[in-house]
Amino acid sequence: ASDILSRLIFAKRIRQVRLDSAPLFILGHWRTGSTYLHELLSCDDRFIAPKGYQCGAPLIFLASETTFRPLLKYFMPRRRPMDDMALNLERAQEDEYAMLGLAGHSLYKAFIFPSAGPVDREYLSLRHLTPELRRTWVEAWVYFLKSVAIRHGGSRKLLLKSPQHTARVRTILSVFPEAKFVHLTRDPIEIYASTLRTWRALSDTQGLQGPGKTEPWLVESVLSTFEEMYACYQGDRSLIAQGNLVELRYEELVADPEGAIGRIYRGLELGDTSHFALALRARVAESSEYRVSRYRVSREEVAVLAARWTDYIGRYDYGDAIAAALA
Repeated sequence: ASDILSRLIFAKRIRQVRLDSAPLFILGHWRTGSTYLHELLSCDDRFIAPKGYQCGAPLIFLASETTFRPLLKYFMPRRRPMDDMALNLERAQEDEYAMLGLAGHSLYKAFIFPSAGPVDREYLSLRHLTPELRRTWVEAWVYFLKSVAIRHGGSRKLLLKSPQHTARVRTILSVFPEAKFVHLTRDPIEIYASTLRTWRALSDTQGLQGPGKTEPWLVESVLSTFEEMYACYQGDRSLIAQGNLVELRYEELVADPEGAIGRIYRGLELGDTSHFALALRARVAESSEYRVSRYRVSREEVAVLAARWTDYIGRYDYGDAIAAALA
């Protein structure tokens, strides 16, 4: 009923929305710092970033957010289960959660029903969908983005983050030809170990089938999803207009967050950062006591990474980290 009411009330306004032609997308595999960068960039009020409640209730948030969001905060955990980062419904959130609700398909379904194993793999890149299914997904996505624009009252640039978008550059550019991108990389050993921990934590705390159900398939899923994601990204990278892509290492981001933001703004010609410097500094200070988890990865696992993620390791200069781990 709320969904029907929202569509009746807001349908005309959504049709009339004209989204800015050059949104900013944060790309990179899970655990590369994309959430942190999303929150830092959202300090700039020239951007619109979807919020937690909007992504969790994509069909009804226009009609219900002001009423229900303040109440739900009393029932939400204060920290994310996989990394202890702050969690609330007012922070920037990835639009993939909205697409799970709107389209009913996402890799994230596997962590709700982990006993079924990996599902919806074709929705990682969208390349293997039929033209009709891809069009349906894009229409639902644009509907959500227009709804977010209405909620935030204007035609400001969208700021979007989803690891899956790393494999969807081709589709993104078909909708937003002038889109700008920041791509994050990280030591692949850390990516591998941290992603395993993340999926286990999400499945065990948010899944509907009890803990431990991902174990039969999780390692191979992490390895092959990474391979597919970066085959797509490297294949589509040349489609991005010159000057519309900055590639940044996670290690650089966490070592000097304000310097990294400056580099992004210069590289993408986004203008000055002085108007949100205080907000940015406050957000950086908020996370200053956060400690990155450390993982033990066996030599055998590192050898598998070295063999299967060779292109990424060489392209982004992580060979020394692999060599050190193997030694």
